[in-house]
Amino acid sequence: MGMDRLGGYVSGQTAQRIPSPSGYGVATVGTGSSSTITVGGLSYTLFTYTATGNFTVTTAGQFDVFILAGGGGGGSSTNQSGGAGGGGQLLEFTQFNLATGNYTITVGSGGAKSNSNGSIGGYSGIFLSATPLAVPNIRALGGGGGHTIDGAYYRDAATGGGGGGVRYGSSGAGSTVLGLYNGGIGRNDSNNGWTGGGGGIGGAGGAETSSGGLAGDGVNSSFSGSSVGYGGGGGGGSSTNTTVRTSAFGGGSGSAFPGTVVAATDGTPNRGGGGGGAGTQNNGTGPSGNGGSGLVMVRFKVN
Repeated sequence: MGMDRLGGYVSGQTAQRIPSPSGYGVATVGTGSSSTITVGGLSYTLFTYTATGNFTVTTAGQFDVFILAGGGGGGSSTNQSGGAGGGGQLLEFTQFNLATGNYTITVGSGGAKSNSNGSIGGYSGIFLSATPLAVPNIRALGGGGGHTIDGAYYRDAATGGGGGGVRYGSSGAGSTVLGLYNGGIGRNDSNNGWTGGGGGIGGAGGAETSSGGLAGDGVNSSFSGSSVGYGGGGGGGSSTNTTVRTSAFGGGSGSAFPGTVVAATDGTPNRGGGGGGAGTQNNGTGPSGNGGSGLVMVRFKVN
């Protein structure tokens, strides 16, 4: 699942080869930020988008693209626990051919936490403005939301799944549409709810423990010139332990509820992590966390 200089990284899939034209292209930034970075001894112009924006390719050729979707929101409900949200999908390609034209950037929002099932994270993408349904449009899909309801412990998504929620009398595991990295299973208990961690783009969420399920791993990327962790699942919630489950890849930590509520946290903005899950006791529920928003970056070599 690694990235090479002539291929790409798709979370949950193997590296893909991208046909390469003769050389790097040139573009001008519209709405977005532009900077110069050095990666592997080479200088690049880097466009960074934390919200909707655009750029114009003035010379067709190779561009490197990084597209991260929003993470899923954690679930929660009165007297029910809720699973953690999953990490947003990451698409990272080097030497991707872009034609001349105007391109629109969409950056996915993090999925909302809920007093029910967490919401799916928003998609991120690069779209050729003149033909929005045609190649070379590239889109990454959002992470799954944490669930609370009996019998269906997941929220559909293309990547990390929400952690398994628990309602008294049954428990279940998180899942994903593509069957990649699922969320962890929740606990079946009539008094306490310990929830599964959200699936990340680098690994599955952990099953419940007294401290909540471990957050699924994300991945590290140096696309921006510095190594940053992206797309981690949220940590599962606990009702009997003051220790919260944290994520090193932008996911939120789960709630702790040993009597005094320690609220779950949101996924880190622009790192695509899932929101933390909510633990529960008979007298209430610790709140869950929102998913982290996505990020889009485009770079090309400086001549």
